[in-house]
Formats: sequence, C-alpha cells, structure tokens
Amino acid sequence: MKHEIETIEEFIHQADKMADAEGDDSTDGTREKIKQLIEASFRIQDVIDEYITCEEQQLLDPGCAAGASDYVKTKILRLQIAHNIHNIQS
Repeated sequence: MKHEIETIEEFIHQADKMADAEGDDSTDGTREKIKQLIEASFRIQDVIDEYITCEEQQLLDPGCAAGASDYVKTKILRLQIAHNIHNIQS
C-alpha cells in the first residue's frame, strides 16, 4: 500500500509540474483533478495511519489475550478500514 501511495504522489508531482509549465493555458479541469488526487492521497494516508495505530493499540492491550475477543476486535477493525477504503474509492 505504501508503494502505491508513493506512486500516486509522484504522479501528482509530475501532473502539477506539467500544469505549471502550461501556465495560463492549463485548464481548470486539470487543476481540479490534481486537487482531487491530493485529497484522495491524504485520505489514503489517514486510513493507513489509523490502521497502524489500531494495530499497535491491540498489541499493547493486555485484555486481548482471549482468542474470541481478539478475533472480534480484529474483524471490527478490518471492517472499519474496508469501509474507509470504499469511501475513498467512491
């Protein structure tokens, strides 16, 4: 996932440079697409950070020793992350 985000950021950087080179000839549509990509990139990074934070908290939580409890917590976390990813895609 980290590689994909780096690829998106590189694409945004290149598209921004091309739009700057076009100057006043660059369309508002191009700038709007770049803005949308930047916002999507930030949301993706937020989802990744949220997932990492939740995983670290679960590892430190001594109450997660019970297998069934840990399983349910993991499933809920994964559903929340999947929902966030789905929101980004739409």
